Formats: sequence, C-alpha cells, structure tokens
Amino acid sequence: MPRTITSQQRAEQAAKRLADADPSHRKWRNADQLHDIEAALRAFDAADVRLHEAVRSARTAEYSWAAIGAVLGVSKQAAQQRFG
Repeated sequence: MPRTITSQQRAEQAAKRLADADPSHRKWRNADQLHDIEAALRAFDAADVRLHEAVRSARTAEYSWAAIGAVLGVSKQAAQQRFG
C-alpha cells in the first residue's frame, strides 16, 4: 500500500479535523478554503493510489524497475524502494 495509514483513513481524519474546526469559534469568514484543502487531500490520495496501481500493472507486464524509474524521473532503486 502507498502509506502506513490508508488513504481512506487520511481522508476520514481530515474530514473530522475540518468538522471540529468550527469557523465561528476561530473568526474565519467561512470554511471554503479548508474544504478546498480537504478536497485536494482526497485528490492527492486518489492519485497516489492510481500511481501505485499503474506501477503494479507495469511490473505485471514485466517492465523493469529501470524503465519505471525513468518514467517517474527517479533511479530504478528509488522506484523499487517506493513501489516494490
């Protein structure tokens, strides 16, 4: 998996923190920007999951770590360490 903590857990934690951050108690105009952060976090996590799936698919298709690393712009060792 991409992280020790799952993407779903991160999203749930972010949503809880946002719910706990009542704008009326912190003199914020509204929470739109905070909702934008939460949405960006969800999009980031979804992209990270998709990236892991794509790398797994490339490995299943027998692409080398060197080829995958080249696409990612990292060394084959870095690719394997992150995704292997």
